[in-house]
Amino acid sequence: MKRRSLFDNNLFVRLISVVLGFLLWVVVSFSSNSQGTGLATTTQVLHNIPVIVLTSPQMMATSERPVRVNLSVSGSIFDVATVQADSSGIRAVANATTMGPGKHQVPIIIENSPTSAVTFVPETPYAEVNIQERVASPFSLHVKVVGKPQSGMRLGEPISSNNQIVVSGPDALVHQVTAVKALVDVTGSTQSVTRMVPVLPVNKHGQVVQGVFCNPETVTISVPVLSPVHQLQLVPFITGQPAAKWSVASVSVTPSSISVTGPLQAQLPSYLTLPPVDVARLTHSKAFVVAIPAPYNGAKLSVPIAQVRVELAPKGSTTLQGIPIKIMGNTGGHQVVIQGPQFVRLTITGANSQLANFQSQDVSVYVDVSGLKLNKPTLLPVTVAVPNYLSVAKVLPDRVAVVAVK
Repeated sequence: MKRRSLFDNNLFVRLISVVLGFLLWVVVSFSSNSQGTGLATTTQVLHNIPVIVLTSPQMMATSERPVRVNLSVSGSIFDVATVQADSSGIRAVANATTMGPGKHQVPIIIENSPTSAVTFVPETPYAEVNIQERVASPFSLHVKVVGKPQSGMRLGEPISSNNQIVVSGPDALVHQVTAVKALVDVTGSTQSVTRMVPVLPVNKHGQVVQGVFCNPETVTISVPVLSPVHQLQLVPFITGQPAAKWSVASVSVTPSSISVTGPLQAQLPSYLTLPPVDVARLTHSKAFVVAIPAPYNGAKLSVPIAQVRVELAPKGSTTLQGIPIKIMGNTGGHQVVIQGPQFVRLTITGANSQLANFQSQDVSVYVDVSGLKLNKPTLLPVTVAVPNYLSVAKVLPDRVAVVAVK
């Protein structure tokens, strides 16, 4: 019997033909579509990428279209997948740094791609940008007090943390600003009011002008609420240090407050500081008698003298660890990050009787970031606030690096 070959089997021949045809298609596809990686190309879309408009320091963009754009990303499957996995840093930029005032069509370019082996095509190739000249103008702050204090109380002159405000923005908008105001509500107040309030640039009709910037954006306003008879707290003023093994444990004043009447010529604080009491080299508790100074000419005091009693106790120290560092001051609306240690170790000295009740919540540790420049790490001192008559012997670390970021 004649032996039959597999190639005499029609089903086998058809199967081999299909397999060879598929392999040939794969080879042709990969060789014609590869971009040096040996992988087929593909196109995917990144959605809602923010459009960033860059202008010169003397100019600013008052409007732009679009504010977000979709990007088509073409390249090898591997490279496009790389872009999709790490697209957070990709920026769509309309660079108008060389352009003057007016409406412009600015090409959108793509920056910060994780790979250069892909092609980006913005859905909209141009951004329509309206550019105006940036101007700045100073204004004196006008504080407006709203409402009335409780019956029988009267208001002193408001005090602002800043009296000069710089308004900047497009020339056309800045010229609409006729005044800068801050509003403070004192309705029903029985004591002085201190509040941080926004600064409002307004036009001649009293309406807030949008699209301009105020520096500073907020101010702290203090409005004294005064009684017909002024009650002033007496505050002792201690100077010097007791003998080496002793520390001030407490200070008391008798009377603790006085009444003041008479023609008021100026705004009064809520306290009156007594003349200094020197405790240098003191070795035992002692009472001092001091004359109470008149807060203003013509003032009549309920009592003329006060007794200041200084209590001494043996001196000691304590150490606190893991105290968090807080951020204080005007951040300019930016996030402030501490680089490095965010906790400190403190050594506190003082009277043993006072240290016995001392707790970590009695201390405040912070860095003042007012005036910090954006994206510029700065080494700032660590400030420690402790209760009266305690001292900070050591702070570790005593300086930390901080940076302001958007």
